[in-house]
Amino acid sequence: MINHQAKGDESISCHTIINMYYPYLKKAKLLSHKELEFYNKLRIIVEPKGLVIFASVRLADVVYVPKTYRYFNLFFSRIKAKQIDFVVCDRATSEIRCLIELDDKTHSEPQRQSRDKFVNKVISKAKIAFIRCSSPDHVCQII
Repeated sequence: MINHQAKGDESISCHTIINMYYPYLKKAKLLSHKELEFYNKLRIIVEPKGLVIFASVRLADVVYVPKTYRYFNLFFSRIKAKQIDFVVCDRATSEIRCLIELDDKTHSEPQRQSRDKFVNKVISKAKIAFIRCSSPDHVCQII
């Protein structure tokens, strides 16, 4: 257990701090302006096809590592905090049809490129249709 020093040299555990303080605040918006614009255009394309879009979904909610796998913790830790911009699913069954990443200017940064390569490999290995694009126009020919 990790302890922190308080006034008067009293020791406080992390558990105590977490139970005493909840410094969580609501974000103003789930999506950036560009993501929201993309989402609204994408809805027009996919809804007539019986599909639904989920935004900002954890990669670990789309792919998984079997818990019985020897190195489960190692591989799960690599996907648990990454998100996919949009997940397109069948409205009736929630079957995943494809994943969409909106490539904005942040995707040209070296750290982001490394993350993108990793995500590309994970999605490819899971055999899920995947689209990287900067405009919904690129999506309509694929979906």
